[in-house]
Amino acid sequence: MAVISGRRSRAAAARLEELGLAHVHLGREDKLVVLSGLLRDLGLEPAEVACAGDDVTDLEIMQLAGLGIAVADAQPAARAAAAWCTAVATARCARSATC
Repeated sequence: MAVISGRRSRAAAARLEELGLAHVHLGREDKLVVLSGLLRDLGLEPAEVACAGDDVTDLEIMQLAGLGIAVADAQPAARAAAAWCTAVATARCARSATC
């Protein structure tokens, strides 16, 4: 699992570290570049990954991924681009809804 977010948060960084996630990219606006690099470095094809998003800034990576997921309270454009929408809102953690 990887996290690519445009937001920076010490609390989120600390929690993701506690969870043992090796691929955490916070404060990144270049999400497509980050995801493409992860795919290359991990030897994965886009069809092998899922991507959960909530805003227009996530559209490119949602469309590249084999499965684009929008959280329940996502912006309309993200919901429209998603192959699947969760019943759980962002604040309740997209990870728990998809794993």
